[in-house]
Amino acid sequence: MNSDKVRPETDSFTDRFRNAFIRKAKNDVTRYVIDQFFEGLKSGAEPESIIALFSEDVDFDIPAHEKRALWMEPGSGRTGVADFIYNLHEETVSTDFEVGSILVDGAEAVALGVMESRAGNTEEVIKSEFAMNFTVYNARITRFRLFENSLAITAQVVRNQELVSSYY
Repeated sequence: MNSDKVRPETDSFTDRFRNAFIRKAKNDVTRYVIDQFFEGLKSGAEPESIIALFSEDVDFDIPAHEKRALWMEPGSGRTGVADFIYNLHEETVSTDFEVGSILVDGAEAVALGVMESRAGNTEEVIKSEFAMNFTVYNARITRFRLFENSLAITAQVVRNQELVSSYY
């Protein structure tokens, strides 16, 4: 038997252990960053502290039916995230935000939950289930997708804008 072709059993175990350790470390970092993101949203933290969690060139998108709500406008990089966070704070008042599940697999994470807010100056409440998809690299969010019922949300925002504009 050629010993060059057979790897000792301990190397195989060592490789598996090292890979498991690296995966656990990635899971822990990803979970920490995502927890910081949601803690910032829930606590009403300064937008800058939330924006700082994103990489400069983050791949950022909120697929929307219509780009009528300011926080759904397309953007890119950390500037797009900043516009999203600032517009969200200006255009909505959060009334409830619940994260039901966060699933982490290495650098990837998906969060499921329900958010509720009031749009603009109206008293009507907009409620939507959401899924957020994250990729975390070097302790920064490098990819972000927010999936929500954008059709219902933009319809509510547009209706509210039409109601407000009809008074003027």
